[in-house]
Order: sequence, then structure tokens, then C-alpha cells
Amino acid sequence: MKYKSGMDWHIYLDKINPDTNKLYTEEEAKIHVKSFRKNSIYYWLKHGYSEEEAERKRMEFQHSNIYKAIDAAKKVPSNTQIEYYTQKGYSIEEAKKIISDRQRTFTLEKCIAKYGEQEGRKRWKDRQNKWMESLNKKTLEEKQQINKRKSLSITQYINRFGLKKGLNEYYKLRCIHKSDLHFLKRTIKIIYKNNFKNVNDFSKIYNKLKDKYVSYKIKGTSSRESLKVLKPLYNYCINHLNMEKSNVRLGIPGSKELCLRNHKKMFFYDFCIMDKKIIIEYNHLIWHPDPRYMSFKQFENYKHPYSKKKTASSIYNYDHIKIKYAKQCGYKVFIMWNFDDVKYKINELKNIIKNEIIH
Repeated sequence: MKYKSGMDWHIYLDKINPDTNKLYTEEEAKIHVKSFRKNSIYYWLKHGYSEEEAERKRMEFQHSNIYKAIDAAKKVPSNTQIEYYTQKGYSIEEAKKIISDRQRTFTLEKCIAKYGEQEGRKRWKDRQNKWMESLNKKTLEEKQQINKRKSLSITQYINRFGLKKGLNEYYKLRCIHKSDLHFLKRTIKIIYKNNFKNVNDFSKIYNKLKDKYVSYKIKGTSSRESLKVLKPLYNYCINHLNMEKSNVRLGIPGSKELCLRNHKKMFFYDFCIMDKKIIIEYNHLIWHPDPRYMSFKQFENYKHPYSKKKTASSIYNYDHIKIKYAKQCGYKVFIMWNFDDVKYKINELKNIIKNEIIH
């Protein structure tokens, strides 16, 4: 019989709910399971907190978890990372060589050093023969896939086929993986147009295009995470509240973010219902540091993932001005954070929108 976890709500459908003295309903069973988790408001409600206190305790717990993960990521790097050796005083080149030697676990030199000249060569040769036998048993298609996985470097392709054919073959390979093909195609066009012959030129152009794209994404459109969270709310407004699509603004095909301009800047907002003047912003602490939800040390040591120029204070001040300007324009602004209980918060926002429509 397959073991069922106590976190599986199905097992409670055959049990009595002590609060009702009846069998658990499906909804009651799901809420009961959620009450085991500290990142759920139901956990704190179960422990006697009011709804407002429970929400505050849940947020505090999620905050602590976010920064535990960030602090863990900042710990001393492992001995498979360059930073591990550079912190010990090695140069970058020396660190790369040490890692390379460490990763080459089965070489002829290591076999000879460990087992002696004759025995070492025999063991190494037996291993190579065994590997070749295994490879030869594979089909031609499997061999091709192995070679593709081993040869993802543009340098290898250019060295093997020459510049023109190498770029074309590399492009065909990347078509399989569907990764940043737009920038790859544009890079190849620039290479051909300017008659570049150095592999380093490819890397410089490719990275420059990607950096420009990342900068554009940050400034101009909604993040994928915010779209994932707010899209259900958009669908709810269109399908259940029968709103016109032009009335609901979100950065998706067929719509676009609300943009408000003052005499100095343009401000983009994640979600907006135009006729009711409701704005909803989705913020992540990684992108929107806020001293209300961070310790003093975390706020002071904040580093933007892409920009060295942006500080926690400059981002916080910009966000403050952005929200203040929207309110001056007559909008009601609601902020949703990444540490919020998404389902609870979306339901809360749905009720707010409903009430605005009724009144």
C-alpha cells in the first residue's frame, strides 16, 4: 500500500472535523493542510491570532526565509568556484588551472602517478577501451546528440569549420535549444557586415546586445513574475466582471502597461483599471528594496542584480515618487509583494475591485 503524507488533503476526507463534528469537506481539508505551514495565514489563525495579526506573522516568517536564502547564497564559495581560490590569494588564471586539474579526475598522468608506469598505462587504456565500447553501442542519432551537447562553444565551431560555416552550424545547433536566437542572428549579421574574423568579436557583440536587452526589459515592460501573478486578475476582470479590454491595462499582447508622465520622467505601472483609477503594483524585494521589510544591514548592503549604480535608497526614493505621482493623478494604488500569500491577496484585490464597481 502506498504511503500517504499527512500533507495530502485527500486523507482527511474520511476523518471528522473537530470544529464541525462532521466529515471534512474538500475545502476544509485543504485549509486544514495549509494550517500546518507557517507561510500560510491559516497556520496563525489556528494558533489564536486575529486576521490582521496572522497576516503580519505570516509576512514576518516569509521575510526571514527570503533573507536566509540570500545570506546562504553569500556564504563562502565552494572549492569548485574561482572565487574560492582568488580569496586565498591565487590569480584568476591560477584558479582556473586548479579547477581544471581538479575536474580532470581520470587522466593518464594521474593513473601513472597513482599506480606506476606499467599498471597506470594498463588501467587508463582499459578505461578508454571500455568507454569506446559503450560509445560504439549507441545509435548514430545518440552519438550526434552527445557531440552536440559537448560542442556548444562558438569557438569550437569556428575552429572546426571556419568563420562562415562555423557561425551557420552554431546557429543551427542553437535553433534546437531556442535560446536567445534573436541576439545570435543579429550578431552573425553584424559579423558578416563588418568582416570580423576574431571569435572575441562575436562574444563582445553578442554580450553587448544582451546587456542592451536586459536594460530595456528593466525599464520598459512588466517582469514575467508580475505577469504570472496578475494575469489571473486581468482574466477575472475581463471574463467575470465583463470589463472592456481597453479598460484593463497589463503588459501583455493586446494590452499595455499604464504610463504616466510628469515634466521629468515616465512611470510605468503593472496593472490598472482605467475607469475606476485603480493601480496594482507587484514588487519583489530583490528589485524594490524597502526598509519597512528589511533590516538596516540588509538595506545598507543591498546590491542591484544588474546595475552597480542603483542603490537601495535611490530605488526606494524612485518608487516613492512613482506612487506619490499616481496618487496625485487621482489613482488608488495597491501594492502586492512577492512574500504575500498570492491566493489570499488576489482574492482581497478582487473584492476591492468589486466594491469599487458597485459604488
